[in-house]
Amino acid sequence: MAEGGFVAPAGWVIYHFEETYSTNDLAREAGEAGAPERSVFVADHQTRGRGRMGRNWLEESGSSLLFTILFRRRLSESFLLTMLCSVAAAEAIDRMAGVRVEIKWPNDLMLQGRKLAGVLTETSWQLTEPFAVVGIGINVNFDPIGVDGIPDTATSLLRGTGQRVHRQQLLYEILLRIDSFLGMDPQRVEQEVQSRWAERLWHRRQKVAVVEGSQTLEGVFEGVAEDGALLLRLDDGSLQELRVGDLVI
Repeated sequence: MAEGGFVAPAGWVIYHFEETYSTNDLAREAGEAGAPERSVFVADHQTRGRGRMGRNWLEESGSSLLFTILFRRRLSESFLLTMLCSVAAAEAIDRMAGVRVEIKWPNDLMLQGRKLAGVLTETSWQLTEPFAVVGIGINVNFDPIGVDGIPDTATSLLRGTGQRVHRQQLLYEILLRIDSFLGMDPQRVEQEVQSRWAERLWHRRQKVAVVEGSQTLEGVFEGVAEDGALLLRLDDGSLQELRVGDLVI
């Protein structure tokens, strides 16, 4: 199905909006109304886009790839969906832009040490049936440096490569990879996603700091547990599991 130049693989449906409040909210509303898995909501601009911990997501209209996918999966798989979509997006960007994208725990994509994209998974219920929505925002064809409200640690594909990337084709490549994962045996997809996620973890096995509220913990980033917790090896040799916080260096 194609709307506004966006094309979906077979079995997917795309709903394209020039402007909306939040694609995650649109997807949740559609999920509550019974929309099927593989429904995708794309916007050229969001007036109330958000990231992790309620942070605002800012962009220039028509310059970024902003979309949310509706999944009908067990709530226990929510972090697996975050990993799956992060890996799919990173691999698609690699292919389209010829760059190496890393994954920063728990939900950011990094290019050349700067934040390129964010992934936000939210869960909900339709009567007794759970579902999840996974929103992805990728800075594509604008330079975020100097844009009011955007941190100077951000980047974009245009800034990182000097070239413009076709947003519609990038979405198609991402959905193809997600579709491939969803078609795998459940046990295999979990192993495959975790392996490919681990290969891209930003600063894995390096000394890092994790800010959790008012507390900062330092140690070696050992990896990620099955439930998504960051595994931090402290200086005393103990292993700390962190489920919330910000990874810094």
